[in-house]
Amino acid sequence: MELSYERLCERVRRYRRECREKGLAPTAPGLCLAVDMTPEELVSLLDDTPRGLEKHARRLRRALLEMSEQLERRGDAMAKFLLRQRVYGGYSENPPPAPVRVRMILE
Repeated sequence: MELSYERLCERVRRYRRECREKGLAPTAPGLCLAVDMTPEELVSLLDDTPRGLEKHARRLRRALLEMSEQLERRGDAMAKFLLRQRVYGGYSENPPPAPVRVRMILE
């Protein structure tokens, strides 16, 4: 990631401020655009944070958590749909499937 931590925080703040001023809810795609990342890069950074980018990942996780919290408060069908997306935490009304055990015999 080419952005310094301070610059990343500034871009996140600016994005949230612009959303408030326009009366729009912040979104994960909007956050990606604000910090110049693709959604895939964001998920990759959060899943497997490279050394030295821990603060960056923590700030982005917090921004996504705030967005998830706003979606949970809405409670409408679209909000529930969005909450199921991986980037928002992968919320599901169904429990995860039971793990499958596989036994292999090599001859």
